[in-house]
Amino acid sequence: MSSITANLTKDDAGLWVCADEESVSYPEGAHDLYFEIEEASFWIEHRKNCALRLLKKWPPGDFICDVGGSNGYMAKNLQDAGYGVCLVEPGRKASLNAKRRGVRTVVNSGFETARFPEGSISSVSMFDTLEHIDDDERFLKNVHRTLKSGGRLYITVPAYPHLWSQDDVYAKHFRRYSRGGLSALFTKTGYEVEFSSYIFSFLYPAVLAARTIPRLLGRREALDNIESLRRVHMVKKGIARRIVDLLMQAELAAFDKGLIPFGTSCVVVARKI
Repeated sequence: MSSITANLTKDDAGLWVCADEESVSYPEGAHDLYFEIEEASFWIEHRKNCALRLLKKWPPGDFICDVGGSNGYMAKNLQDAGYGVCLVEPGRKASLNAKRRGVRTVVNSGFETARFPEGSISSVSMFDTLEHIDDDERFLKNVHRTLKSGGRLYITVPAYPHLWSQDDVYAKHFRRYSRGGLSALFTKTGYEVEFSSYIFSFLYPAVLAARTIPRLLGRREALDNIESLRRVHMVKKGIARRIVDLLMQAELAAFDKGLIPFGTSCVVVARKI
C-alpha cells in the first residue's frame, strides 16, 4: 500500500490506517451481528457466487480494491479464488474481523480519505456499499479518478425504491436503486456499463409481503438483532433448504445469460472510459 498511497501507515494489528477519519452511514454493532451469520447465510453465499461469475467473465486486472467490504467475507472469497485483493473498510472492528478471517491486505480507512492517486487501481468492487453513501454521484466520480484506464467497477445494491422498509432505515441506507437508474448514474459519471442485472428474483414476493407492505401499514420492526437476522439468512436443512438451493441454482443459470428481469438487488459491471 505504501507504494500506492503515502497517506497510509501500518499499525500494530497489521492494518493499513490513515490519520483522517471519514463518517460512515452504518448502524452501530451491525458488523458484529453479520460476522456471526455470514458463513451460513444463503443470501451472502448467492451474492458471492454471482460476483465470482462476473469476475470470471469480466476480469479485474492486477488486483481488486473491495470498498466497504465490512468483515471481509467477500474479500476472503475473492482472495481464495486467486485474485489479488485489498479490502478498504472504515470500521475498526470490521477491519479486525477481516484480518482475523485471513484477508491479507486490509485498509482501515474510508476510500476517499485513503487518497489513492489518479489511475492507481485496476478494479473496484462495492458489494452493497453505494447505498450507504449520501452523494453517490460524487463518490463514483472519485472512484473513476482512481481507476486505471479501462479499469472495472463491480457493484451490488438493493433494488427498487418501492421495496423501501424499516430494514433500510435501520441499515442507514440513503436509497434503493432500479437497474435503469443505476445504469444511467454510471453513464453520467464516466463509465460504460458492460453488464447489468437483477438478482434474488425468488425473494421479491417475500420481501414485498413481509417488509414493504407491513412498513406501509406501520406494523413491522427492522432486522436489528442476531435472532432476526438468523431467521432470515439461515435456512439450514430440510425441504426448505433444498428449495432455496434449487432456486439459487436456477437463478445462477439465468444470471449467466442475463435473463433475470426483476429481483431485490441490482448488479452492474462498469468500465472506466
